[in-house]
Amino acid sequence: MMRIAILCLALAATAMGQASGKTSQTAPAQPGATQTNPSTGAPTLHTRDELPPPVPDDQTVITVRGLCSAETGAANKPNVPSTQDCLIKVTKKQFEDLVKAFNPTNQPVPQPQLRKLAEAYVELMTFAEAAKAAGVEKTPQFAEVMRVLRLKTLGDLYRNQLLEQYKNPSPEDMEAFYKANEAKFEGAKLSRLFLPKIDPDPKATDAQKQ
Repeated sequence: MMRIAILCLALAATAMGQASGKTSQTAPAQPGATQTNPSTGAPTLHTRDELPPPVPDDQTVITVRGLCSAETGAANKPNVPSTQDCLIKVTKKQFEDLVKAFNPTNQPVPQPQLRKLAEAYVELMTFAEAAKAAGVEKTPQFAEVMRVLRLKTLGDLYRNQLLEQYKNPSPEDMEAFYKANEAKFEGAKLSRLFLPKIDPDPKATDAQKQ
C-alpha cells in the first residue's frame, strides 16, 4: 500500500505518562520532588520519584513532515512547495481533545494505546489528503456515508451524555422513580429453598448438573 513518506512522528511521552527514572548513589529525594540541573534547568533523573516538568498545552507533541495539503496543488498555486516544506503540527491540547472525543467515559488509556492512536491519526490525515486530491470528497458516495455517520455519531454521543448524566442517581431520585413507576415492579417473598443432596438424574451430564 502506497503511503506518503512521514519523516518525523514525535510524541511527547511526558504529556501522558510517567517517565522512567534512573537510580543513583545520591541521597533519595522526597516523593514528588524534582531536582533540576542548575545549568540547563532540565530534570536530573537521579531518583526514581523524579518527574519531568509538565508539558504546556501549546507544545507540539506530533510533528509530520512531508504531508502537503491537497489545496496546494499545481492547479491552484504556481509555486508548489516541495515535500520537505510541508509541515503539520499537533499540540498537546489538540491531541488530548482527540483522545477525549473517542473516550467519553474518561477511562485510563495506557501509553502504548496513545501511541497507536497518534500513529493511526497520522495515517488518517495522510490518506484524507490523498482522497481530497483525487476528488473523493465531492462524490455522492462520500456525501451519503458522511450523512449516515453523522446520524450514528449524534446518537452515540447522546447516549454517552445520558449515561454520564444518570449513572450516579441520588437516593431521592431513585425513590421518586420507584414511586412514579410502582405499578411496573413486582415483588416476591422466598420462604424456603430446597437443594437435593443427590442428583435425581444419574444420567445427567456435567453441564446439566451445573
